[in-house]
Amino acid sequence: MTSRVLFSFWLVMMAGQAIGAPGDFHRVKPIEANVYESPSETAKVKLVALQNRRLVEFEREGEWIWVGVDGTGGQDGWIKESDTK
Repeated sequence: MTSRVLFSFWLVMMAGQAIGAPGDFHRVKPIEANVYESPSETAKVKLVALQNRRLVEFEREGEWIWVGVDGTGGQDGWIKESDTK
């Protein structure tokens, strides 16, 4: 019985955490967010994505997500996870 309760608690706690995967869709959270050539704030900014712009996830590296940016003719780059929703 105790193991079932603990497992149920763990399952509920894990359900609240967002775990991204390739193909997932995201949106830009701030008014503007930089999209970089590589997963670093010192990398060249490829474009600035506006709030609510749709993004499709390709890969993750730490706090960074490699995305395709909808409506840009196929442009892609790296965006900080904290700049997405």
